[in-house]
Amino acid sequence: MRAMPFGGTWRQTATTLFTLVALGMVACKPKPSSKDESDNEKGARDTAATEHAAATSATPSAGAGSPVVQDRRFLFAVNTKAPVTPQQIADAKSIIEKAAPGIAFVDDPGVGKTGISLIAPPPDQIEPPDENTIRYFGRGFDGSSAERARSMRGALGIGWNLDADPKLERLRAAQSSVKAFAEKMDGFIWDDATRELFTPAAFDSQRIAGWDSGYPDMRGQITIHYYENEGRHRAVTLGMEKFGAPDLVIQDVPISQSNRGSHVRNVAAQLIVEGASIGSNGELVLDLAAIKHAPTKAYYSGLDPSASHKTTIHLAAAKPEEGDAMNRLLEIRFPNGAGATEWERLAAAADALVGAPKDTPTAVAENDPELAAIKLRVQAKLPELAAAIQKGLPLGESISVKAPFDTDDGGVEWMWVSVTKWEGDTVHGVLDNAPAGIKSLKIGAPVTVKQSAIADYVRHKADDSLEGGESIKVLDRRSPITPR
Repeated sequence: MRAMPFGGTWRQTATTLFTLVALGMVACKPKPSSKDESDNEKGARDTAATEHAAATSATPSAGAGSPVVQDRRFLFAVNTKAPVTPQQIADAKSIIEKAAPGIAFVDDPGVGKTGISLIAPPPDQIEPPDENTIRYFGRGFDGSSAERARSMRGALGIGWNLDADPKLERLRAAQSSVKAFAEKMDGFIWDDATRELFTPAAFDSQRIAGWDSGYPDMRGQITIHYYENEGRHRAVTLGMEKFGAPDLVIQDVPISQSNRGSHVRNVAAQLIVEGASIGSNGELVLDLAAIKHAPTKAYYSGLDPSASHKTTIHLAAAKPEEGDAMNRLLEIRFPNGAGATEWERLAAAADALVGAPKDTPTAVAENDPELAAIKLRVQAKLPELAAAIQKGLPLGESISVKAPFDTDDGGVEWMWVSVTKWEGDTVHGVLDNAPAGIKSLKIGAPVTVKQSAIADYVRHKADDSLEGGESIKVLDRRSPITPR
């Protein structure tokens, strides 16, 4: 690092400050370790990320052809104010029969039995959604509807076991009928596949409206659960089983790169549901031009019209972990992309597919007094941030810091780093900006910086409020930008 304190170029913002919920993502608690864990088990767990990276070449690729299968099962439930009566069960059956004629009702939804099952659990087995469930997994709730949801004392589960649904007509019938019954009961809808609770209006908006050319917008049909555990950052979809398709996982993607991973995952999910085939070596071409759902194609193509809108990922069979759906699972990999690590290759794939984030450096004079004053305040705050990282941030929080990097021409480029670990004066993290003057460094690269060099920070809290970021406001005032 050069001794120059502020000269060179500064990045106004990290390119990936974002809200998980806005992307349909849910941050999940790390899985607790067992008190009876043996030394061997602990050692295996502690080195899981390293072993995963070394073993990727030995894991079998996904089979060639379409990964969609005919057999599929899923469960919706309608939460009701009071226990469901026999007449209300009959009403539900009538609604379903009109939406999906010809599908039999079965009492035992066992494996291999095609049909629809209606299940009304006894009141002592029903637990109304609590405040956290509604906050993190609720869709469309306001204060009044959230209060009503917490007072629900009944439920009717509607299970669908299907042997074929090539045009997704039965899924659409299931969705429309559960919405109609929820409206009749003035209740709420639980989607067991994605583990979300909907108001009927939100369910209509996300799941029923917006189909085009016979296909849904998959961004509204699935959700992504994000786990930070034992040095690994794992993002996995929920909800693909309703389409007879496997769920998709990126085994290690830092939170700062999660929005880029979401673009790749969502496009892959869209193409798979629309009939895309996997190659003989597990490759899947992601080509925005091939998307049949016109609004989805327009959305992704519009993020950056100058991008190539095409990249290739590789899919490999993956073993589900605790908390995953009871469904087949495919891991997304980026073996052929530019970059030395999977994080860099993921960023490169996202850049090709939907374009790179707009990120223009701002020239700053050496010893800028306003930025120097900010650094003094930030340095006084850093011990508190270090302690928070070492203790473990609360669920849904992240911290980024701004640090200097030497450029190829002898200058300094100040960029944002998403912190993953803090050891003494050394801060480990992931580069959040695409360097303008350092050919050997790429966005998404793992980097280390010195605490004493940090000039700003942003703490993104679980309630979506931001702390810090004084330099962002200063640079924006001097040279306003419009982030993409």
